[in-house]
Amino acid sequence: MTEFRSFYKRSPLSHDISNLVYSDQSTLIPDPVTPTNIKVQAQGWSVSENGQRFYIDSESNKANQYRLNPPYSIDSVFYDNKFTSSIINNDLAIDSPESTLFALESSNRQVQQYTFSTPRDISTATPAGKSFPISSNFGTNIGQSIFVGNNGTEVYVLGTNGDLYQYTLGTSWDASTKQLGFKFLDVTQNTFLYGIEFNPNGTRMIIGEVHSARKIHQYTLSTPWDISTATSNFTLSTPEVTGVHGMKWDTDGTELLVLSNISVGNHRIYRYTYM
Repeated sequence: MTEFRSFYKRSPLSHDISNLVYSDQSTLIPDPVTPTNIKVQAQGWSVSENGQRFYIDSESNKANQYRLNPPYSIDSVFYDNKFTSSIINNDLAIDSPESTLFALESSNRQVQQYTFSTPRDISTATPAGKSFPISSNFGTNIGQSIFVGNNGTEVYVLGTNGDLYQYTLGTSWDASTKQLGFKFLDVTQNTFLYGIEFNPNGTRMIIGEVHSARKIHQYTLSTPWDISTATSNFTLSTPEVTGVHGMKWDTDGTELLVLSNISVGNHRIYRYTYM
């Protein structure tokens, strides 16, 4: 009797940069139409959970809103003609309903909270009167990137000196409820770090590196969302990206969008896909 065997290709582990390759696809982020004469000058970005919008800073301390159509696709990037000049930030993070925003203010060395009176419309953002300082940790260094995870209760701030700090909020997405203490991860073995991204369950984290290095570093967390348990396990070389300034996984974790800060008015989004 002939024996038949079926062989199944094992599905790759999602949200794992060791499975990624560059797709040869990138797109230029258009400069805002309104206000005129303003150029995109991105230090970081925040992409909505459904992949339909992203928010990015520009010259003159303005934050602008863009659309991705279809979601998570860089084939069509549209300026939404929505902006605000009230947010002074190095990076920003937005909640799932897109009604609360945390801005990382490098000049004031604090995390400032904003509220949208109309969800998904950054032009309606106003200060919520809530914030917490980060100066005691970073000193003269500047907080460069921010990520909010674990249903809005954990805030991660990455500094220019390669220090990563974790702060816990007593109430989800409420900056006034920051609890005492913090957790710390030293990533100073790498230089000029920008951008933080986690997988949905907080067991894997990636951090970008700019300038000549052009890499993305991956860490595994033995305790979800706890950076004190993180260990480095893979580095992805991204030579096509001038400088990694932000990253965003798609819904199933098999594609990664990478924001590149090339020069003022010349920023691109690169797409990486599973092999």
